[in-house]
This record gives sequence, structure tokens and C-alpha cells, in this order.
Amino acid sequence: MEKKIVIALFVIAAFILSKNGWPLIGYEGSGEWGRILISLLNRSFWYLLLPCLVLAFLYRPKHVSEELGMQKGAREGWQLAFWATLPMLLGYGFMANFNVSWSWSTVILSCAMAALGEEVLYRGFFFGQLHRRVGLPFVLAAGASAIFFGIGHLYQGNGWAQTAGIFAVTFAGALWFSWLYKAWDNNLWVPIGLHFLMNLYWSIFQVGDNALGGMLPNVFRAATIAITVWLTLRRQRQQQAQQTSLEV
Repeated sequence: MEKKIVIALFVIAAFILSKNGWPLIGYEGSGEWGRILISLLNRSFWYLLLPCLVLAFLYRPKHVSEELGMQKGAREGWQLAFWATLPMLLGYGFMANFNVSWSWSTVILSCAMAALGEEVLYRGFFFGQLHRRVGLPFVLAAGASAIFFGIGHLYQGNGWAQTAGIFAVTFAGALWFSWLYKAWDNNLWVPIGLHFLMNLYWSIFQVGDNALGGMLPNVFRAATIAITVWLTLRRQRQQQAQQTSLEV
């Protein structure tokens, strides 16, 4: 019990610090690539390095990737992400006549860094530790992570209705990512791959200015979610069948 309390205190403290950490390097006088690099360094410290340092302290450095769920399963995670996000790629592509618009800042920060940093901090570190190591029920651990994830995207809103919609979408998305993370044997590459490709297609085809989107874009997003649920449940049934055959 004492060990669980210590883990919970360290994880919660580091998470709050990461969410409220000040920029380590200022942006003044920096060009486009300078701002990208500085932002990348700042986010890497708070979203990646700090959680990893805490895990290294709690479990030794060699166990950090295992605690996050990144020691294996990268190929499996990216394969799932690719096939599941095909409706978004094709749907958004047709909507935009496959006219692609992108910038290095968007791809590096809003897609790659957002996917890696947020999944490490919210899912692998915060949710993963509170659920797996501290023993909080899935609903509590995933719900807490989802609330903070939703709050972290409120800046995209313009007005109460839009802000509430953005919170609802990102909150539900965070619960979905946590469920997938657990269902795929704590494989963090599953939500990382999905997060990256969903952000990428949303950005390069300029679907919307925020996470809410319109009705048609959300149809394709819902199709992606449905595919992941179907593939996940099919995988679980196959595993149960294999387990039953071994026991027999």
C-alpha cells in the first residue's frame, strides 16, 4: 500500500508539473525553424523527459520503456493505425480533391510531437501508472486522464458551445485511447500511431480549425473508431479461443 501511495504521489506531481511547466527556452528573436526547435525542446522536456526520469527513479532506467508500453509492438500498433485511419485518409482526401497543404511546424509539432508527447504523458505515464501500478479502476484512471486531456484542448474553442463540443470530443477520444492502450496489452504504439495519423490527415487536408470538425468529417472519424473497436474485439476473441484450446 505504501509503495502505491508513493507511486501515485510521484506520478500526479510530475503530471501537474508537466502540464504547468514554464518554457525552458524563450522564443524571442527566433525564426520559423528556431521556434519549431525551441518548442520541440520545451515539449520534449515536460512531456517526455520528466515522465521518463520519474519512471527511471521508481523502477530503474532499464524498465522505463516497459512501463510506458513502448518496448515492443511498434509494428503492430502502426499497422492497426494505418488500416483504421484509411476512411479518414480517403474521405478527407476526396473532400479536399486530394489537395495537400502542410507546413513543417504542423507536421512536427501538431502531429508528431502531439502524438508522441501526449500519449506518453497522458496514457503511458498518467493513466498507465495509476491504473496498472496504483490500482485505480479503469473508469477513474481513464476518466481523470480524459478530463485533463479535454481541458488541454479548450484553447481551440471560440464561444461556449464550441468549447463544450471540443471538450466532449477530446474527452471521449482520451477514453478511447486509454481503452485501446489497455486492450492491446498496454501497447502505447497503438494510440501513438492513431493519434499521429488522425492529426496528420486532419491537418494536411485542412478539415477544420479545431478538434470539433463538421458532420461529414466526423463520419469518417467515427468509421476509424468503429474499425479499431471491431479489430480490438476480434483480437480479444481470438486470444480467448487460443487460451481455451490450450486449457483443453
